[in-house]
Order: sequence, then C-alpha cells, then structure tokens
Amino acid sequence: MFGATAEREGETYVVDLVDDPAAVDPAERNTKFETWVETLKAWEDRVERMTGSGIERRRIDHLSTGAFDFFADDGVAVELLGPIVEDLGGMPGLPFLKSPPDDADLMLGTVAPDDRGSLSASHTINGHSINFRLRYGNVRFLFTGDMNQESSRRLREAMPAAALRAEVLKAPHHGSADFDMEFLKEIGPVVSLISSGDESAAKEYIHPRATLMAALGKATLGYVEDPKDRQDPKRRVFAFERTNFGIAHVRTDGHRVLAFTHSGKRFMNEAYRFTVSATGEVEFAKAVVKRSAPRRSD
Repeated sequence: MFGATAEREGETYVVDLVDDPAAVDPAERNTKFETWVETLKAWEDRVERMTGSGIERRRIDHLSTGAFDFFADDGVAVELLGPIVEDLGGMPGLPFLKSPPDDADLMLGTVAPDDRGSLSASHTINGHSINFRLRYGNVRFLFTGDMNQESSRRLREAMPAAALRAEVLKAPHHGSADFDMEFLKEIGPVVSLISSGDESAAKEYIHPRATLMAALGKATLGYVEDPKDRQDPKRRVFAFERTNFGIAHVRTDGHRVLAFTHSGKRFMNEAYRFTVSATGEVEFAKAVVKRSAPRRSD
C-alpha cells in the first residue's frame, strides 16, 4: 500500500512520498487511490478554464512553505505543523505507525511507545494527516485531521507547548478513543469541535467516545469570570443571525469569539462568547443575548 519502506534504529519509515498521486504506478494503486487520481483528472479542465492554470499537486509536510499564503490578504496566518517527516540520509520519510492497545492505557490517553502493537496501515494514514494552527487576530484554531495518540505524542515532543496552544480545537479523528491526553492539555482549548456522525451499523465507531469527551473537559483552559457590568451598552455586540440545525458554529473578529449551536427545536440553542487578549488571556461574557432569525416575508 505504501510502496518502499526503510529501516532505521528499529523503526520503519514510508519513503515513497510523491507530489502527484498520478505518478504512482497504476499497478500499485488500490481502488480508493485510483478514485482520488481520477477525481483530480476530472476537475483538471474545469480548474484550468476558471484560473488559467491546472491543479497544483504537491506533497505537504512540516517543512513546506507557502502552501497557505493565499490567506495572508485576509489577515489569516497558518502555521503548518505536520505531518512531520524525518531525514533518512537525505531522503524524507514518514514513520510507519502502530496499532494501539485495547486496554485502559488507551482509554486514558497515556500509551507508552513500547506498548503499541504491530505496524498499521490505517493508523499510519490517519496519523499523518495534515495538521496546522490558524491564527486570526488574537484567536488561534488548531486543526488536527485524523491524528491518533502516537502521532499526537510525536507532534508535542517535537514542538514547544506554546506552538500548540489554541482557543479553538477541531478534536482529532471524530472523537476517537485513540487520543493523547498530554497533547490535549498542551493545546488547552476553550472550545472543542468534534466532527462525527455514524452513517449505519456497518460504519459504527461510537464517535465521539466518552473517554475523549472527559479528556477534553479536563484539558479545557480554565478562566476567571469578569465581574464587570454586562449591561454597559458599549460592551455589547451584535454578531449575526442565521438558522442552521444541528451544526456548531464559531465566529471571531480576531478578538471576540462566539461559539453556538442550533437545534431542530425552536428557541432551543446554546451560545457562549469570550474575548482573547494579545497575551492569550480568555474572558467570558456573563451572558449571550440569543435572538431568533426574523421571519422571511413572502
């Protein structure tokens, strides 16, 4: 599945890393890989007509530069954190990750490197998701893809804790039980979003797991409630109005953050608002005024 591998000090690495998926020998592609190649091919002409150039294909890792520069004009900065490649005698390689143990250590997010099982293709694919921290004003968002405990541990060991700190976290891998507790604590999120939803019994993974939910609660950044009078008109802000059922939303102007959800039941929703200072201090609003969207005139 991964082509050539290399060994170093007892570790296995994937070294067949390409920029263009179509460069892989068709005989070595599985069905899903072939679908990926064909999808890019199907969009090529349309993209060229719209932009004047074809789709740029490039492999991205923590050493890549310029991949997200197009955000800069909007005041958005992106720090690419992973996947982390290692230098194998001048050749980049990605560690072949292993299966986690199905025991209490996994449930607590504290798996030691020596306690992992055999090499796992699925954990290697998930663990080497592109992950990055996006910053807008004072507010930081961490996107983790499908990272697992092993890849999360590798990332926090490679990066200073300050590089992982974020107010908003997209929780790893749909809320899987394969998480790293210390990684979550170093992030110290105020808001955690979990993208999950099982389609059928055939694709049931019990996401999000209860252990992950508890871990996020433990890792969440503590705060001190501001005692100032919230009735001061100068301190009130109108954000926006829109109706979306069953979706979590986060909006920010780089200083103020509004996080809320809607439900299918009228007038039932949940909302929080806080501010983030230039030094990362978080201050919650005592209450958020919630309004229903105006009725549409026929």
